[in-house]
Amino acid sequence: MKPRLLYVSPFCENPATSGASQRSMALVEALAHDYTVTLLTYRPGDADSLSIWCQERTIDLAWFSRAAGYGRRLGLIGRVLAHQPPGFSTHDHAGIVADIDQLWQSTGPFDCLFFATQLMGQALLYGRWPAYHILDLYDVYTTIAKEKHRQVSPIRPYHWLYRFEFLRIRKYERRIFNRAHCIITTSEAERLFVASQVSEKPVVTIPNGIRIPDERSQGLKKQVITVGSHHYGPNFEGASWFYQEVWPLVRDQVPDGRWVVI
Repeated sequence: MKPRLLYVSPFCENPATSGASQRSMALVEALAHDYTVTLLTYRPGDADSLSIWCQERTIDLAWFSRAAGYGRRLGLIGRVLAHQPPGFSTHDHAGIVADIDQLWQSTGPFDCLFFATQLMGQALLYGRWPAYHILDLYDVYTTIAKEKHRQVSPIRPYHWLYRFEFLRIRKYERRIFNRAHCIITTSEAERLFVASQVSEKPVVTIPNGIRIPDERSQGLKKQVITVGSHHYGPNFEGASWFYQEVWPLVRDQVPDGRWVVI
């Protein structure tokens, strides 16, 4: 009998419209080969498509009872006094814990809880479940926050707000790391950083990637497509770097090449 795994993710869509969703969908599909998987996620715009995708892979599907608070903006005072560090407050940790508890009672228990991103992993600070806890880090927010305050001059007020938020994120994220039994990162640099923050627990790397089709359209040979949420700082920075440093080299070799950003 396969062990039971609860996969908790904020990013699951079919088809995937972001790199985060693409990673979640690929991992939960791979895990379904060796585990009896229940997926707990937010209801996407095309919920029927995701439901069919899960049925075809014998993955049980459950929805969060509360929507994420994306787009909610706090003023300067609100950011300083917020209970959770920036970014984390877009997800209701109490609601996530309650939904996991409900699933544990109705369809559990589970042998393993898999948290996609520390946004979901923060539930480990408020709930207790007798299972193995895996935390998959799509990013390390501490390093992002540190770079953010370093890019703003100290003579500007927001430098000190960003510095304060960096200290809060570092403390909060480290607490989440220490509640997991195993941590996954997407790169060796992030693995080394996370390993320096925790002790005596495995930190491994599963890089991002895509499944290349066996057959490709002849018309796509000169076209590059990137998928990502470009309102997110690291993605925007990466796209800017690619445009400035890589794309001119491509155009030198392929003058009629196209780059499509989704």
